[in-house]
Amino acid sequence: MHQSYRYAKGFAGFGAPESRQSLYTFVSRFFDDERLRRAFSVPSLLVGGHPFHTSSLYGLIHALERRGGVWYPKGGTGALVTALADLFQRHGGTIHTGQEVTALRVGYGRVTGVEVNGDKHHETDIVVSNADPLHVYEKWLPMGHWGRLLNGFRRRMKQSMGLVVVYFLTNRCYKELNHHTIVFGDTFKEILDTIFDDHDVPEDLSLYLHRPSATDPEMAPTGGDAFYVLAPVPNLQGCQDWETLEPKLTQNILLTLQQRLMPDLFEQLGVTHTVSPRYFHEALSSPFGSAFSIAPTLTQSAGFRYHNRSPHYQNLYFVGAGTHPGAGVPGVVSSAGVVEKLVKEDYAFGPRTFTSPQGKTTAL
Repeated sequence: MHQSYRYAKGFAGFGAPESRQSLYTFVSRFFDDERLRRAFSVPSLLVGGHPFHTSSLYGLIHALERRGGVWYPKGGTGALVTALADLFQRHGGTIHTGQEVTALRVGYGRVTGVEVNGDKHHETDIVVSNADPLHVYEKWLPMGHWGRLLNGFRRRMKQSMGLVVVYFLTNRCYKELNHHTIVFGDTFKEILDTIFDDHDVPEDLSLYLHRPSATDPEMAPTGGDAFYVLAPVPNLQGCQDWETLEPKLTQNILLTLQQRLMPDLFEQLGVTHTVSPRYFHEALSSPFGSAFSIAPTLTQSAGFRYHNRSPHYQNLYFVGAGTHPGAGVPGVVSSAGVVEKLVKEDYAFGPRTFTSPQGKTTAL
């Protein structure tokens, strides 16, 4: 670990030969044991990347965790969302929920308003969207010839995998389990190739089990425990029937946990809830049901991801997994920090004035 950390600090950037290696190839230089190679390359999956395709630059995840530690907000990610919402409201913001954005109105290179529920219009000076940028460009904005060409290119970008996530409660507390547990399948590269390259569901599953009550006991019901377990699966490019597949995979995932970690799981199992790639597509506006938007390949990392400031509309900004700097909770929260700085730069001297000839509507 110490050697890896020192080497990571010496990365020269995208042009360095090391950055063109895969993360798995890079960590294999330091470990002969296949189990350690898997353990030190699997973090790329947590930002949506195939360890055998993802750049070794993502070995910096280990360096960042070693330097800054791994942090957990008490109350879970939901508490982080609530805190940000409270901050927004304390500064005079108003939050509307249960409304679906259906279009953005544009005029002369800027967004002039937001349509919700198909009939309500809100005028706007600035729009910050956390929907996947491809969804925004395809579904919310008028598309001219060049826009359709650009979206064709965007659709050919390599996508991250999908996820099946099973949330469940148990009637007893599993004190023997840590906050984070990774359960590797019998194979490794074969599973990943099946998911990323073949867009198929592997029979052999690798799982990540999250037990927040190990750090924050209030996350679990009295006398019981609370978990979620996620399994990498193909995104919707695989064209699976997820309505049929979702309950089968839920059962297989829980069965794997029982066989590998929790022998009495089905005796103790309480409420369960499952989400699959169709949830990411339908509820979270991910065009391919991808859990992390575009994959973190070398040419889709950092500044090569979707820009936080739209290059087409002067007052449209993006945050989220598909944007710079990248996926994962730290990356997504950092993307919001980037947008904050951009907005301050763009509006340092107050709102800008735009002149529209005859109210002309601009189509990208």
